[in-house]
Amino acid sequence: MDNHHKLNFSAKKELAPLKERYYNMIVTSQVDAIGRKKTMLLTTLFMVIFLFTIMSVDAEINNFAPVKTNECVLIKQVCASCSYINLSIAYPNSSLAVTNDEMNDEGGGTWTYEFCETLMNGRYDVTGSGDLGGTPTGFDVLYFEVSATGKDLTSAKAGTYIIIIAVSILILGGLLWFGFAIPAKNRTDEMTGYIISLNNLKYLKYVILGFAYLTLVWISYYAWMLVYAYLDFDFLTNLFRFIFIFLVVLIFPIFIIGIYIIIANMIRDSKVWDSLQRGLRVR
Repeated sequence: MDNHHKLNFSAKKELAPLKERYYNMIVTSQVDAIGRKKTMLLTTLFMVIFLFTIMSVDAEINNFAPVKTNECVLIKQVCASCSYINLSIAYPNSSLAVTNDEMNDEGGGTWTYEFCETLMNGRYDVTGSGDLGGTPTGFDVLYFEVSATGKDLTSAKAGTYIIIIAVSILILGGLLWFGFAIPAKNRTDEMTGYIISLNNLKYLKYVILGFAYLTLVWISYYAWMLVYAYLDFDFLTNLFRFIFIFLVVLIFPIFIIGIYIIIANMIRDSKVWDSLQRGLRVR
């Protein structure tokens, strides 16, 4: 009877470390899952803020068609009773590019002025005055927008960009979820740790994570192009540009490492399969 109790106590003592290790594995996996959820939430929140910022660009109507960086814009005014019209143009940083320059009389009350110093992206304000009916009179403040593309961000375009970004983020989230959900190791006995069967889905895991990485590269490039084209925000432009270039540079090393991991797993799985076929236990 005493020997029986001693055997039970010894067995429990040997199983205790295994149970503790199994419990720690569960806790660790839960903590990792929570961490991944927080990361996805923060990323989604950042992209939502970014998209609302883009939408706010279309809140005003320009007086002139948008101009591409380093291209000329023809400014027009109509005043049939004016003998002169002078104008001033301010850069987006409020410094003056032109001060009281005279506009050209094209006849028929039309006055023009060609401005080519569109070096900075952003809004250029145009002010001026003329002798309307013989009385010096200032005209309303006009402005034109200069951007890398020379195109307006309309509501339709903004909606399309939002849909593309949202779909891309959903695809990235789905790929990451499936990628991390698929086990990376072979199936093992929970108590002993010995391998009981091979897990071929782990190779699909590497492929899915690879596509997730390429999707992330695409999102960073798309965000960079949107900020560069429509937002006068150098910090965000440089940030997304750096992220995109950084991710692109890492593609080749990650590809090589991924191929190495896949080949190493295939070789090991081949040996494990041979051992299992012969009835041997493998960890």
